[in-house]
Amino acid sequence: MSRDRLRALLRRTLRESGYLLASWPILMAAFVVVITLFSMGIGMVIIWIGVPLLIATVGAARAFAVAERGLQRHLLGQDPAPGSYRRRGPDESFVRHALGLFTHPQSWIDVGFSLFAWCVAVITWSLTIAWWSAAVGGITAPIWALFTDQRIRFWGIPTDFGPGDWLLEILAHLCIGLVALVTLPWVVHALATLQSSLFGAVLGARGLQEQVEHLQTSRTAARDAEAASLRKLERDLHDGPQQRLVRLQMDLGRALHQVDEDPAKARAAMESSLDQAHQTLEELRNLSRGIAPPILIDRGLVAALEELTTRSAIPVTFATNLPRDRRSEEIPARVQDGAFYVVSEALTNAAKHSGAAHAEVEVHFGEGILRVTVRDDGRGGAAYGGSASALAHPGGTGLLGLRDRLAGLDGSLDVYSPVGGPTVLTAILPCE
Repeated sequence: MSRDRLRALLRRTLRESGYLLASWPILMAAFVVVITLFSMGIGMVIIWIGVPLLIATVGAARAFAVAERGLQRHLLGQDPAPGSYRRRGPDESFVRHALGLFTHPQSWIDVGFSLFAWCVAVITWSLTIAWWSAAVGGITAPIWALFTDQRIRFWGIPTDFGPGDWLLEILAHLCIGLVALVTLPWVVHALATLQSSLFGAVLGARGLQEQVEHLQTSRTAARDAEAASLRKLERDLHDGPQQRLVRLQMDLGRALHQVDEDPAKARAAMESSLDQAHQTLEELRNLSRGIAPPILIDRGLVAALEELTTRSAIPVTFATNLPRDRRSEEIPARVQDGAFYVVSEALTNAAKHSGAAHAEVEVHFGEGILRVTVRDDGRGGAAYGGSASALAHPGGTGLLGLRDRLAGLDGSLDVYSPVGGPTVLTAILPCE
């Protein structure tokens, strides 16, 4: 084994040993504190003194659960499964929030963990102490044998060696110590893995269930948003380019019949047809911007957003920390498409419904997160509701479609839009 691998193995063993040795006293304290508060709270709940004691029980259990996650994060280098804790609402009082903790499953998961986790910890703690004692005591047997006048006992049990056979007893201690030292990293690793996995499964059970539910909801929302987008595209094609193409076909047919009899009318019909063709092409370009414009694929997100802001019906200021290059490997293609869609829909709806005179677009990438912010100085009043669309002002549609589309990318949408403005739309898109 190379020196670097040996150092890494030693560091891992020390960290995992620290985790195992620190868990038991913390969990023993958790058991004492939680069982005491819980018993007193249940006993005195009839005279209402027990209610704050039970609230303190839930709070203490949560603190010990957070401590366990901290040990796993800092000593094992793991990312423990997060708990699904109840969050306090913006207008919710402290008393109402505290009472709501009693009906939340994560609170009682933490309480149960604090009451029973020490049973597992005492086993892993004892085995860790025993293995370290065997390793350290065995390999140092020749040293401490020189400073004692008593015969060395074989792990406290008298041996059959004679008075002059003390060397054999030292060798027996040394062999067991070497075996314990060699196996120590794997034993400690197995114990730490078993304990952290078990505790993580218990503490993160509710969080994992909510993640599954969130993924199912996000997938459903993404499908609904995609279906709504397809229906909107189909409706726009039917109401716009399709009608113009029908008229173009009729004008060309009329011009074909008039080209010999009345060249002047034929020329006018062909000029009208040319105008219809230009308008149809422009409508198709506008529709394609909401899907994925070629410039986004060819030149990247920054160039596509710059073109989008220059074509906006209202003046737009654009700022970003992204380089002007093609699609970056750090930002997946789906995320860039989503960011373009956010800006496109927000500017379109702001121009149509907000009465804004100016808008700002800011795109910032850092720590694996793409943040898109769109501000306008319109009348405000944007809110969730309406059909699948993007930023909505009074007279517009809603935010549900955009929120659902971002949910399909594991993103989120935040809207600040007091009546009178301004409206600030912030989209968070994870890139990992």
